[in-house]
Amino acid sequence: MTIERLERVPLRMVWPNEAYGFTPWLEENLDVLGDAIGLELANAEREQAAGTFSVDLVAEDLAGNPVIIENQLGKSDHDHLGKLLTYQVAFQASTAIWLVSDPRPEHVAVIQDKMLRYLEAGTLPLAAACPPHWLDRPPRWPSAMSCPASAA
Repeated sequence: MTIERLERVPLRMVWPNEAYGFTPWLEENLDVLGDAIGLELANAEREQAAGTFSVDLVAEDLAGNPVIIENQLGKSDHDHLGKLLTYQVAFQASTAIWLVSDPRPEHVAVIQDKMLRYLEAGTLPLAAACPPHWLDRPPRWPSAMSCPASAA
């Protein structure tokens, strides 16, 4: 048996096309995402319509509540952030997951702020790609913020 060191590689190196590579892989390996965020997910379906948009994946949690998953194999942008929030409302999703490989600080701050507001209300509809300690209130528009390497 040969044991080798794991190497981090850009996601686009493994999946050059998000829609035809990564999303189908994730649909088939939903347990990998579930294990990473501590949420059991099932019954994933690709490209479900939300008005004139299509969410990458819609799954269910153990209670049968919709969970939407928006993938972005690159730097975060307003378009995907807006889609995430739109899909969450359109599907009345209990959880919204944004898988983004290079989150901008401003977008992280928006997600953190939204998570905190729901935590204060007693519900948590967004699952971040970062560890739970990110639930602390973010500084307003930080000049620098990054996801720890272990969370990427």
